[in-house]
Amino acid sequence: MELEHCSFPDNLLYDLEGNTWITNDESEEATVGMTSLLSAIAGKFTSARIRPAGTRVKRGRSLGTLESLKFVGPIPSPVSGIISLVNVDVVKRPKKIAEFHARCFKAFPDHEMYEIGTECSAVLVRLNELLATIPIGDVVHLVTDDPTSYVEMVRWMDQTGHELVDWRQEGNLFHFIVRKGH
Repeated sequence: MELEHCSFPDNLLYDLEGNTWITNDESEEATVGMTSLLSAIAGKFTSARIRPAGTRVKRGRSLGTLESLKFVGPIPSPVSGIISLVNVDVVKRPKKIAEFHARCFKAFPDHEMYEIGTECSAVLVRLNELLATIPIGDVVHLVTDDPTSYVEMVRWMDQTGHELVDWRQEGNLFHFIVRKGH
């Protein structure tokens, strides 16, 4: 199943509070992983520390710790048991997500706007039009190539009261995550 671009394969069992999953097989061993939702919330991981094989863990307790530029936190275990094997690729190469060109932001967008080749003032008019039609709290991912867009977005945010949740520049494109206020 896919919800809002987050993949939730049907063959896994999910602990939604912990954003983790386990395999659903007949053996006494289970594989544990994190959901694509946690990946989207956290962004690119800078380090991962997993408890060593042989460690006994209880459901809800930490299997290890994940760190990104926006997130530091435990990986809660969805089951009780003993860690028998650790995926060393995840520990050694947490930036592996970059190989998949994943783009993660602090808030998952409800709406997308792509305004390439348009002056920022016109982009902001279109953004205001969209915000007028969506519920309070909805999030918009805006992509523009206007080099003045960051300065204009900060000014716009101060004037409108909407929240600039996150932003980044990738090459000549600017990505803004905006949450509708009031």
